[in-house]
Amino acid sequence: MDVQKLKVTYDEDTGRKIINGQYRIVRKIGQGLFGKVLLGQVIDHRECKDEFVAVKTINRIDKSQLMTKAYISQATKIKREIQIMKETNHPNIVKLYQVIDDLKFDKILLILEYCKFGEIDWKSYNHYAEKYQPVTSPGLTINKILRDVCLGLQYLHMCKIIHRDLKPLNLLINHDNTVKISDFGVSLILQNNTKDDTELGKIVGTPAFFAPELCQFVNNRYSTIDQVNNDKIDERIDLWSLGVILYCLIFHNLPFNGCNEYELFKNIVSEQLKFPAIKQSSKVTTNDLEELTLLKDLIKK
Repeated sequence: MDVQKLKVTYDEDTGRKIINGQYRIVRKIGQGLFGKVLLGQVIDHRECKDEFVAVKTINRIDKSQLMTKAYISQATKIKREIQIMKETNHPNIVKLYQVIDDLKFDKILLILEYCKFGEIDWKSYNHYAEKYQPVTSPGLTINKILRDVCLGLQYLHMCKIIHRDLKPLNLLINHDNTVKISDFGVSLILQNNTKDDTELGKIVGTPAFFAPELCQFVNNRYSTIDQVNNDKIDERIDLWSLGVILYCLIFHNLPFNGCNEYELFKNIVSEQLKFPAIKQSSKVTTNDLEELTLLKDLIKK
């Protein structure tokens, strides 16, 4: 439900902010380019039955770019993100509960589903510990990560939504280890017209997870990064990003690197995908090597 009034009061005992008498702010849990994410405790359960929510604040205006093209783009981006989240309802997509949009304030507040365990930390994830160290309760296995993200992506693509910034930071883990896709700030709803190609040709997202069709401009040194290339860009760019995520989880590294963004883009387009050399040992069994062969085949696809 949208709310056009924002009232901030303070808890008498803790001094913490209370938003519209519903959400007590506990602490900051994230920071982005255009705002921050706060942990909110639900104190009025008529609108939300959860114990906690995530309160995402989005700066309505970037004062340094007031009345410029970038300012207009920011306003469009906010509207698009809210529209996409309102139109989605799936177990593997972070839920939007409420939008608080009071024009008297310079921020819009999105009240979102809180995912207790935060984003996937691919640098510390250990697939082989998951296999060989017994646990008393089901953990977050790579099978589950892949399954959950695939289900979420399948739903988005059926809804004609391309995420465009799929990466571990935007995959959140809730209390029961369900992985949920979040952050639709640069996502796009396809309209089945020429505007789709124009919008998809814009370079947005995180460079290390870009698909080759987004990097084709490097083949022409006179091209600019905003030019639309001739290769078809569609929802498959999300599948490429998922392959990069899987590579990161298994090998704790990015599949393509570069000294700068231009070199990174060039390597994504022209370099062959390489995997770290792993030899059989007492700690790397025949079964592990067979599994690794299958994982490599999956990543290549």
